Amino acid sequence: MLCFFCEMRFHELERRLYRRLREARVVNSRAEARTLLLAFLELLRRDLLKKKRVKLTGFGTLAILETSPRRAYDFYRRAPLELPPRLRFAFRASRRLKKALSGK
Repeated sequence: MLCFFCEMRFHELERRLYRRLREARVVNSRAEARTLLLAFLELLRRDLLKKKRVKLTGFGTLAILETSPRRAYDFYRRAPLELPPRLRFAFRASRRLKKALSGK
């Protein structure tokens, strides 16, 4: 069952990865699983910082997008503002993940 209020921290992800890889006889220690996880996360981070899209088949697409500059209003000063462009993180779930979440 999916828990919307639960979160998985790094050590929990590391522990689950270690169990799966140990069953498949890929790693022998939790340190090896941690090294693999850190290497994967570092590759993701590098590509995202280069503003490349990262597509994980069956999971979704991760990307860094640049928003355009926009106008806003400062209610304290009662004056218009020009907000500069900024970078934002975007995730788009794959059809397979959406289907799994909807229970179909």
